[in-house]
Amino acid sequence: MFRLLTTILFSLCFVVNVNAQDITPDPQPERTNKLFPVMLECDGKPEKIFSLVQNKYGEKPFASGNILVRSAVTGQFFEAQAFMLVNPETKSFSLIGMFADGSGCMIVNGNTFSPYIEGSRL
Repeated sequence: MFRLLTTILFSLCFVVNVNAQDITPDPQPERTNKLFPVMLECDGKPEKIFSLVQNKYGEKPFASGNILVRSAVTGQFFEAQAFMLVNPETKSFSLIGMFADGSGCMIVNGNTFSPYIEGSRL
């Protein structure tokens, strides 16, 4: 989980033009013994999710980027625009995905957010 979160955070630190690089999943990912069929909290009105993390947890917009989310039911990939919000005082953070149909999902949230220090283990 830490590696996944670190990878997501690291990826979001760079501003990338979407047209310059396509997001394509690896058709044959290396298999591990870990498969996480997760349930994401989604809403047709994503402003509810943004309001929750901004008002209840005091998180502020920090970064954005594009992500792929894979359905645990069908295996289909969905592109989404991701927004990371962070509370620098409490160190809580959230990653919210906005999909083409206008819906939004809480992709992941957590605490103890901190910047990566060069030379630290990933």
